[in-house]
Amino acid sequence: MNKIVGLAELDNFIKSDFLPLLQKNKNFLFIGNLGAGKTTFIKKVLEFSGVTSLITSPTFNYVNVYKNKNEIVFNHFDLYRVGSLDSFFSLGLEDFFYNLNSFNFVEWPEIILDYLKQSEFVDLTLVVLIDYCSDDLNKRLFRIKPLISFNLEN
Repeated sequence: MNKIVGLAELDNFIKSDFLPLLQKNKNFLFIGNLGAGKTTFIKKVLEFSGVTSLITSPTFNYVNVYKNKNEIVFNHFDLYRVGSLDSFFSLGLEDFFYNLNSFNFVEWPEIILDYLKQSEFVDLTLVVLIDYCSDDLNKRLFRIKPLISFNLEN
């Protein structure tokens, strides 16, 4: 799916195009430049999924865990400061992916792409690329692809 979305249209895009993807997918890997809107997008997804607690960036915790009123678990990762796949494993972060009753939203996932491509989670994982639109900085290009067919160079 490729779609240009104005910031004023973001809520509708999340509700109509993104939330239905949670029916068949558990892991969402967000790739985009600093300030592209990864954290904002994830916050809105969590709010529309019924999370009522304060949603903050997990930059210094690596992962924040949220639940909605139905006890569905949402894990929000920020791997920007995790320097390697070995560090990811040392921190025990891969354990979150084994709970198939939860959803994982990962910012800065580049260090775990190859691991997830080789894992049993590959078919449950989508990559969400967020880019600025050069002609209008209030718009973003969203490209959502299955991890199995994703190549970081493209």
